[in-house]
Amino acid sequence: HPSFYGSKITAGFFHSNRLGFLSKDNVIMSQSGDFYNFYFKSAQTTIESDPIDISCSSVRPTSLHAVIPTAQGVILFSENQQFIMFADAGVLTPSLTTIRALSNYEMDRKIDPVDVGTNINFITKTPGYSRVFSMITRGQQENPQVLDISRVVKEWISEDVDHIIASPQNSMIAMSGQSLNEVFLFRYYNDGKENLMDSWVSWLMPGTVQFTEIIADTM
Repeated sequence: HPSFYGSKITAGFFHSNRLGFLSKDNVIMSQSGDFYNFYFKSAQTTIESDPIDISCSSVRPTSLHAVIPTAQGVILFSENQQFIMFADAGVLTPSLTTIRALSNYEMDRKIDPVDVGTNINFITKTPGYSRVFSMITRGQQENPQVLDISRVVKEWISEDVDHIIASPQNSMIAMSGQSLNEVFLFRYYNDGKENLMDSWVSWLMPGTVQFTEIIADTM
């Protein structure tokens, strides 16, 4: 049986023509092109289209809860560590797929990270306030660049934020909480090499914010 059999599935995703699930410290992906088949065709030999079932090896307790597929590989997130799943040949197969630790940043497991096109943003909670980190992956064998983009507004973002959205077209992320009447926004301008300008602002709303979404440049 696949590793999620009898266990809780914490996230699902599509990548490389496969349907994938996270369960505990395992990543399970279906047969290539056969999204509902998680069983090997033969117990005697392995073919490239067989399912992928691989575990994150770490000295820390690892429970994966979020995933973002990227060009460099599949980025996996746990509360205390981040991983990348990749294959040197570029195509994920049962025999060639490996998982390597990327970084060791704490993150809130209840708030999924968001992809802002060139980087990934995730939230870390501390007593009294929240911090927002930006991660730029640089390939399978390179350590990522991770910046605390909320450092300039330290202790300003509420610890009660529970939702984050991103708009890559508008170079913007926004955070809200169902117990808050304030929305925190970060905007930046990138010339293709670096951020030339960035800013934090907040909107005060007439009531508590139950959800936020951006569709076709409309928030």
